[in-house]
Amino acid sequence: MRDVSVVIPAYNAEQFIGGAIESALAQTCPVREIIVVDDGSTDHTVNIARSFPRVTCYSQSQLGPSAARNLGVERAAGCWIGYLDADDLWMKDKLERQFAALENNPEAGLIYSGRIELHDDGIVRTIIAKDPAWTHARLTFENPLFPSNVLVKRSLALQHPWPTQFKSSEDWYYFYKLSRATRFACIPEPSIYYRMHAQSLTHRDYRAVLRYAREVSRAIQADFSGLEKLVMRGKVDARLLASAAIAARDQGSRECLRHICASLLSWPFPSVAPTRYRLFVKMVLERAGA
Repeated sequence: MRDVSVVIPAYNAEQFIGGAIESALAQTCPVREIIVVDDGSTDHTVNIARSFPRVTCYSQSQLGPSAARNLGVERAAGCWIGYLDADDLWMKDKLERQFAALENNPEAGLIYSGRIELHDDGIVRTIIAKDPAWTHARLTFENPLFPSNVLVKRSLALQHPWPTQFKSSEDWYYFYKLSRATRFACIPEPSIYYRMHAQSLTHRDYRAVLRYAREVSRAIQADFSGLEKLVMRGKVDARLLASAAIAARDQGSRECLRHICASLLSWPFPSVAPTRYRLFVKMVLERAGA
C-alpha cells in the first residue's frame, strides 16, 4: 500500500524546514501526512511548519533526533515511514520510484537510494547507491545510508526504534540493526538532495563525533567474536581516527597528528584509507615547520 507518513525531526531549522516540507508535499506519489517533531527550537521552526497543509507538529525538549523520529513513528498513521531531515530535500518522484523498486522486492522492509550532496562551498556530488548485498556488509564498517533517502515499514520501525543513547552516528547503528531484521531494496540513482553544511555536528565537534562513532562501532562489534571481531575493530578504529585527524587539522588542532598516528597503529595496512601515510607525512612536515 502506498501509504506514507513523513517524519521530520527539527531543531532551529527555520532556514531549511520550509523547503523540506515543500519537497514532501510535491511528491508525485502523494503522502498521507507530514509529522514535524520539534526538538526544543528557539527560532521560528514550528511557526513555519504549521503554515503548511497536512503538517502536524509535536514538541519535545531537546531529547535529540532519535527520540524525535521515534515520537514521529509512534504518532504516524501510514504503513510506511519516510524520514526526512529538516535540511534535506526529496526529489519529486522519490516515493514513486521507491515503491516501483518495492514491486520487484516485495519482501523488503527498507528501500534506499543514491543522493546528491550539496556543499556549502558550491561543490555538488552525485553518489550512486550500491546494491543491498554490499550495503549489508558495509554497515559493519561504516554507514552508507542516510535517513532522508530511506523508506521503512512502520511496523519494522516500531519494532526497532532509533537508539537514543548515542548523540551522533545513531543512524549507523539504526540501519545496521535493520539490516539484520529485514531485506533491503535499492534505487541506485539519487532521489534526495543532502546538504553538507557547517551547522552539522561533524563540523562543530569532531571529538564528540569520534567518541560516539566508536561507541556505535563497539555496539555493532558485540555481535561478532574472535579474529573477525578483532580485525573489524582495527579497521573501523583506523577509519574513525583518520577522519578525526582530518577534522582536527581542518580546525587547526594539534591533535591531528596524534589521531593519524593512532589510526596507523590500529590498522597499518593500506586496505583502509590508503592515503593515511601520505597524510601522516604531511602532518609531520606541517608540525616541523610550525
